[in-house]
Amino acid sequence: MKRYISIIFITAFIFTASAQVGYQVTLLDTATGEPRANESVSVSLSITDASGSAIFSGNQNATTDNFGILSLEVGNANTFENANWNNMPFYISATVDGVMIGKSQILSVPIAEHAKHTGTLTSNILAGAWRDEENGNIFSITFSSNKRCSYSTGDESKTGRYEIEGNFVFMYLNGDYKENMVLHYSKTDNSLTECGHNNFVYKK
Repeated sequence: MKRYISIIFITAFIFTASAQVGYQVTLLDTATGEPRANESVSVSLSITDASGSAIFSGNQNATTDNFGILSLEVGNANTFENANWNNMPFYISATVDGVMIGKSQILSVPIAEHAKHTGTLTSNILAGAWRDEENGNIFSITFSSNKRCSYSTGDESKTGRYEIEGNFVFMYLNGDYKENMVLHYSKTDNSLTECGHNNFVYKK
């Protein structure tokens, strides 16, 4: 069996319209140090999240070029359909001819796919009253279009201001109780989840 090392683990990750990831690696024969040029290999690829849960796995047959570079398109249109975006970063690993050649972090590119599933939060979407149904509507949050907000526990209400960063809402409330809150918006079910307290999910 030929042994080899990879000298370029990942040169690019590019999501196409079909949510594929571009993966490129250079293969060298460890015995000679020469590129494994124009060789057909069997590749097993997997994408996992930070918890180690599998997002995608698949096998491909591919051929290196004259410089021993192997270029692959990983995944399909449904690759990230069931990904848990709270478990970023994501990682990709490859095994060539039965030998693991590396595991690397997928950097900023998944944000584009994330946006497709969660949408982009705006003040117009946010404006209005949101209630936490799971806890009997005791807890509610109201947002106005002029960046003002209020938070009610049923017994008391606090007011303040908010800012939107991507799909996150940062609330700055008067007083000590829950003075700073961070919420994450999901377009899938039009909800706001209180970061650090996943049992608090607010809906209009």
